[in-house]
Order: sequence, then C-alpha cells, then structure tokens
Amino acid sequence: MHDASELVMLAASDHLQLVKWSFMEFWDKVKKSGRREPGHKSPMERLNHLRVSFKHKGTLPHAQTVRDLLPRVDAFCEEVTSDLLDLDFGELSLADLVGDDDVRNTLHEAEGALKSCNQATAFQKVRIAFDKLHRLIAKDAILITEPTGRDRNLHESVLESVRTLNVLMLGIDPVRYQHFISNTPRLSRSSSGLYQCIVQRDYSKVPDETFQACLEFVVEVALNAQA
Repeated sequence: MHDASELVMLAASDHLQLVKWSFMEFWDKVKKSGRREPGHKSPMERLNHLRVSFKHKGTLPHAQTVRDLLPRVDAFCEEVTSDLLDLDFGELSLADLVGDDDVRNTLHEAEGALKSCNQATAFQKVRIAFDKLHRLIAKDAILITEPTGRDRNLHESVLESVRTLNVLMLGIDPVRYQHFISNTPRLSRSSSGLYQCIVQRDYSKVPDETFQACLEFVVEVALNAQA
C-alpha cells in the first residue's frame, strides 16, 4: 500500500522535476511548483507514521486501521495520477511509470506472462528488466570491477560482496536487492546481448505477491534513478 503511493509520488516528482523531498514534504513541493496541492495529506501522514513505526520500532499496525486507510490511499493515488500525470490510476500499471522504453516493455511482458499463468516466464522477464535497468544506470557510474578467479568458493564470496557494494553506490536498497535476487532466476548474458535464465525452482508455487514485490522493486529503482 505504502510502496504504491510512494511510487506514484516519485513518478509525479520526476514529471514535475521536483528536487529531492522527504515523504511529508511532497505536498509543499507540488504547491511550490505551481500545481494544485494534492489532498489526503492527513491520512497519508498517518500511513507514513505506521510505516516508520513498523520499520524502525517493529510495531505492527492494527488491521482495522490499515483497512480504514486503504480507500484513502487509493483516492490519493487516483488524484495524483489524474491531476499531475494525466493518467487513469485504475488503468495504470506500475511499469508505465518507468521512463526507459526497453525496461518498461520488458516489465509489461513480465506482467503479461503472469496474467497468462506463466509464472516462470514472468520471473525471468522481471529479472531481465532489472538487468537492463542496472546496465543503464551503471553506464556512467564508477563502480568496482567484478573479480575473476579459479577458486569458485572464494570467487563467489568476493563477487557477492562487490555486487552489494556496487548496488549501494547506485543508491539501491541492499536488503530489497537481496530479496529480489533470491526470488528471481539466475541470469547470464552473451556478448551479443542474448539472455539465458537458469530456473532453479517451481515458480508456479511462488505467490503472486512475491512477483509484485519484485516488480515494485524494479520500478522504484528506475524512478529513483530518474529523479
């Protein structure tokens, strides 16, 4: 619930070219840009308070409180996408918020595969979308060169450490990155750009919520890179 609203806010900020802001500064930033200040500030502030309490204090929100907030969050997302993005939130896919055509189209392919009950392809496509995005945002960044070596165990350990450092330097949440990597197929890419995925689990048994979390992760990385 919070992720979807924050992604919509990031997309609106990118569209309006707002400078960096904390969650509750969004309304004032929009107003200062010359656009009408969005509504629903109080319920969104309450939602943010619940998120912070859960994330930093481990305090679980009351189920009824969450249920009461859901329609207010939906209304906020509908208003922001309509007024600031000229889009219909009801018809909007999170993938539509991604600026790069190739990454966005690959995410749409992932969503289409999930709707067709082809979960393995859906997870492969979302992993490929992230690889394309990662290559795009890392192109002009100064990152640590991934090591090569014959000692496989040492190589894997060092390689994982280097990749974690690199995602940190790109501003990617390492915890969400590890969740994404552990829930998507392993990927290799030929020199000609062809992808091959190594599927090591039965994705028909993986909940759709896991796919959604992976998709939201890729979209959030894209929006943060666009900001």
